[in-house]
Amino acid sequence: MRPIQRLFDQLHLYREIHGWRAAHPEDEPVRTAVHRELLSFADRGITAAAIDRQWAALSAQEPDLSARFTVRGGRVRVEARRPRHERVRWTVWAIERLARRVGLPDHDVLLNYRDVPDGDAEHAPVLCFCRRRRLTGMVLIPDFEILRGEDHLSRQIDRAASRWPWADRQRIAFWRGATTGGTFDQPEWATIPRARLVALSRTNPDVVNARFTRLVQGAESNAALRVGDWSAPEVSPVDSVAYRYLVDVDGNSSSWSRLRWLLRSGSLVLKQESEHEQWYYPQLVPWRHFLPVAPDLSDLLDRVAWARAHDAEAQAIAEEGRRFALQRLERPNAFHHLLAVLVGISALSA
Repeated sequence: MRPIQRLFDQLHLYREIHGWRAAHPEDEPVRTAVHRELLSFADRGITAAAIDRQWAALSAQEPDLSARFTVRGGRVRVEARRPRHERVRWTVWAIERLARRVGLPDHDVLLNYRDVPDGDAEHAPVLCFCRRRRLTGMVLIPDFEILRGEDHLSRQIDRAASRWPWADRQRIAFWRGATTGGTFDQPEWATIPRARLVALSRTNPDVVNARFTRLVQGAESNAALRVGDWSAPEVSPVDSVAYRYLVDVDGNSSSWSRLRWLLRSGSLVLKQESEHEQWYYPQLVPWRHFLPVAPDLSDLLDRVAWARAHDAEAQAIAEEGRRFALQRLERPNAFHHLLAVLVGISALSA
């Protein structure tokens, strides 16, 4: 990147961060979320020894998917086996920008960048992008995709939302994606939620249009998936906006950036209930921002039937979901949340 472009990017980010902080000095949802995330450490604090013990445990358990960030004087030093991994690199980039431009106390933080971490953090907080709801000590931060910026996709989705009025969108539940969320060369592969979704579509094509676009995780050798119409070409997010109902179903973890653009699209989001959560999930309200669908998708057809029979209510939920995305899922929101987490951790550190 040329120096002048890098300078403009930094100045733009500086305005974004400071503009957000000035406009929302007391952002209650963020404060509540960070308090909840750090509650297990509130009484005992976070000592340097506790961070060392947690790092020893984390780096032994996840040697290829863990990192330690040492913030000193506005710079971030990285200790990781894969320091150039994009998840590490963009997290460092974001923390360093906050440290230099907004100001962060000197402290150490740990990151587990697995899709979904497997264990609790017993001694000190461990940052993560997604987690299972039952885990403790794992502290959610915005994922690297929103930290690096999704402005181009957001603009495309906004144009598509304007181009496709609600009345012109097809009254079909739509999904495209890869064979993730399980092992597809095992006997029980058909019970994997994404497999259930495509199977529903094959038997109810007038209600659901769902297909696999990429065969991975054992699906390459599954002969059943090569017979019939389990797969189809990819459909871009922009073209997906032509459908009135868009399905969100987990893969190996939550769907990361997908749910953000689904909400932004102005289509009604049919979101699978899941044990996985990301940084903004506590602010999402079912039947206000999206329609909830059972983990096994057993009520998906009923949800589409309800949406068709209650079109005005469905449109209102879709509009509320888009409003949520525009107000709370922009890049400055992500930096504000990350800043609050880092400040919260440093405040508890001895």
